[in-house]
Amino acid sequence: MELARLLSLNRDTLPQAEEQYALLFEDDPNDPRVLLGLSAVFMQRQEHLKALALTRDFSVDQLEDASHLLEAVALLTNLGHACEARDIAMELVKRHQDELDLRLRIASLMLAWGDFYRSETILRGILAHPELDARIRRAALLQLGKTLLAAQRYEQADGVLQSLLLRDRRDREVWLALVRLRIEEKDFTGALRMLSDMNSSAASDPSEHHAAEALRLQAQAEFLSGDLEAALTIQEHVCVTYGNQPDDDLALARTLLRLERADRAVWILEALLARNPDDVEARFLWASLQPFVQSVVMQPAFLAALRRDVRSPQQLTRWAELYARAGAHAQAAACYEAALKLDPKYFPARLGLAETSASNRNYRHALNILAALIEDMPMTSKLLLTRARVLSWAQRYEDALAVYDALHLLQPEDPVPLREAARVAMWNKQIGRAETLYQTMQASKDLQEMLAETQSLSSLIHEPETSTALAELENELRRGRVSSGFALLEETFFRRREEFQSGLADRMERLLVDLRPTYRIQKAAQLEEQAKMLAWKRRFMSAQAANQELLDVQPGNQEALFDLAQAQCILGLHDHELNTIERLVHVDPLHNRAGAAMERIALRSRLGLRAGYGYWNEQSQGGSRLAAMERHHGELALELPLQTARYHLFAAQHFWTERPKSLADAREDYAGSYAAQGQTMGLRGVFSPWLRGNFSFTRKDYSKALLGKRDLGQAGLEVNLWDYARLGLEYERMEELANGFSLRQKVMSHVWRATASSSLTRRLDLGLVSEFKEMNDDNQGLSVRGDLGFLVTDHPRELKITLSGEHRDFQKNSSYTYLGANLEDITHPYWTPQNYYSGTVGLQWRHDLAELFFCGAGQHVYTLKLFVGTDSDGNPGVRMEGAYHFDFAKQWSLIAQGLIHRSRQWDAEGLWLGVGYRF
Repeated sequence: MELARLLSLNRDTLPQAEEQYALLFEDDPNDPRVLLGLSAVFMQRQEHLKALALTRDFSVDQLEDASHLLEAVALLTNLGHACEARDIAMELVKRHQDELDLRLRIASLMLAWGDFYRSETILRGILAHPELDARIRRAALLQLGKTLLAAQRYEQADGVLQSLLLRDRRDREVWLALVRLRIEEKDFTGALRMLSDMNSSAASDPSEHHAAEALRLQAQAEFLSGDLEAALTIQEHVCVTYGNQPDDDLALARTLLRLERADRAVWILEALLARNPDDVEARFLWASLQPFVQSVVMQPAFLAALRRDVRSPQQLTRWAELYARAGAHAQAAACYEAALKLDPKYFPARLGLAETSASNRNYRHALNILAALIEDMPMTSKLLLTRARVLSWAQRYEDALAVYDALHLLQPEDPVPLREAARVAMWNKQIGRAETLYQTMQASKDLQEMLAETQSLSSLIHEPETSTALAELENELRRGRVSSGFALLEETFFRRREEFQSGLADRMERLLVDLRPTYRIQKAAQLEEQAKMLAWKRRFMSAQAANQELLDVQPGNQEALFDLAQAQCILGLHDHELNTIERLVHVDPLHNRAGAAMERIALRSRLGLRAGYGYWNEQSQGGSRLAAMERHHGELALELPLQTARYHLFAAQHFWTERPKSLADAREDYAGSYAAQGQTMGLRGVFSPWLRGNFSFTRKDYSKALLGKRDLGQAGLEVNLWDYARLGLEYERMEELANGFSLRQKVMSHVWRATASSSLTRRLDLGLVSEFKEMNDDNQGLSVRGDLGFLVTDHPRELKITLSGEHRDFQKNSSYTYLGANLEDITHPYWTPQNYYSGTVGLQWRHDLAELFFCGAGQHVYTLKLFVGTDSDGNPGVRMEGAYHFDFAKQWSLIAQGLIHRSRQWDAEGLWLGVGYRF
């Protein structure tokens, strides 16, 4: 038995180990120790089904020795049977309260199935043990750091590791753990700085293992930060110096692929596969590079062969993970399902399928899987957290918040459920609840010990600058806060450290290390709350700046990255939006919204074609004859997005038909049908967050020579004053086509328009428009309009009330020329109100039916409007409007709008239809 165990420790002697265990198995096929050892050999050889078959007759009740039970936990964990492993582990913890090494190992194994809270409880129990030696303390703190890191409690993990480093600054293992933490936080600059500090502080003669690991981490940080050449140089050095390890070869191949040096990458991958044909990632990369089929790994035939030929749940799960990382959620799900057909209890595939289903927005399936997992493994923190996230993505916000509340009760010191609950409350528009949760994160009840130490140091230190910082920190600690006082003290201490006696310096550093996690958590909560509230109030320029500041503190904050991208999208900075979304996808390929956002960005960056038709009909009542026109407009437009759709260059071909209406007392040749065609060229775009503009020129050519050609166009600029107000200035040259007289007289107008708008609050907005018209028939007019809107209900079902007032005044009024009883001509043949006032009350209903709610997502929305009002001419009227926008079949869009207006003096109706396609 011992010989077999020793042979199993070396991969090269696994065949001999199998032979020895086989002999033992023949002697006693029911010996659990033999079954345990032989299963472990099969697992090392990636023969999962053979190992699984042995465990069917395996009974842990036959094992009394704690070390053998621990081996059983490790085996079941490797087999992916987390539920059985968990049950044995919990029983071992209960039985062996004082066997600290055993408890330490169990706490480590619990990370495999995400039981972070229970692992943390075990480790803190070890650290509180009265007979704890230095070795166990160090190991427990290291493992606690790993546990907190796995739970994404980065600030607290950093605090644990930094406190461990204070005990021995030469401890390279702790330094490397901190570097890994920085990489997980996506703080790649911090990781490289940490490596530099390690080289200057730690022992000068590192072991080969530590030296190689430091170089690997340096290469990883360089790669992830985008310095591919630096990463390549380091990876080549590692491969030459420490031999061709599979992971090193893969890292080198990935970097070469990113540098578009595929030939060398293929050579490395082929050599790697020759040595290890079962290396899944090498095969994935190699297959994806084959020139004879585009993306061969994505082809149905390749996937079908994979599911048929691969007989290992571990390997299928690894394929699924690689597909998921590439954004191929359907292929990932297929591989997970194939793994579960081989072994329905395989935990990594069950959880992976839930996560991939959620990423693919199949929320019901994901929640069913999670419900079954939680039933098997109740109170497992990772499963509960994943369930809360999926519920929130499915917009079951109250259910999600209930799970977050349960997590907070399980572990009040964990900031992750509070942070995510605050976000979900924001998504659910429960702003007060979100503010309460953010404020809870910005105060701590467990700072009394730190307060006592701060007071003690204040009594010993009399240097003015440090004393001031300590006094401010003391005041903050009384309120449960760690903010500006901490930042001032940290800056002062590291600047003047040499002036302190060593004992005081050590105590000051210990205080800072102990307080830094709380400071970082509170600072991030403060910045995130600020960014969220600014976006809620529609202050997107300020929200963009706040999110960028938050990302300086938390580079891997996915919520801040997505919110930043949303602010950039709303501001029209689509190239910046793309960079941010790519960064988010790099942080989390399974992000619920990032993949969809990438697809939409790619789609709207393509060439677009739009066909449209517009109809307008108006008729004056009561004999004024100023409105008597029917117009038809067909359009075929081509749009070329530039710089990721931040700018748009467009061209259009137009077809017009204008039909003045017959008037009983007008000239006989007044009516008729007039056709025209023309072209438009234009450009619009966003020059900066505060400035956007547009320009277009249209040439219109009538088929009848007497009407000739018309040059039309418009240009405009809009300035964004930090979202408190938007100011615009526009110029437009347009035709006045109210009737046949204006058409024949070729009446044109030069329009200068000034606009101002402001979201006073999220629900209250104000708009002002002032317009000056200069006509080519020696007339001019001025109009001023104001709108005050109030949002009664919020998105996605918005009910809005708008009050509008308008004043118009033209210099000259219309005059009529008669020949006998017949109307011969009209001077200024368009509406020329003088000292005219009107008021309107509007009711708007907007219902967003889209599958996803974010800026840039596919739209599916309809709007209905009703306006009633009257004016100084005693002309009460009613207007109804409707609009529908549907982006369907990914590349197609449909837009429809309609209007009906009725009043005593003027009736009108209009219809506009458009269909768009992105190539």
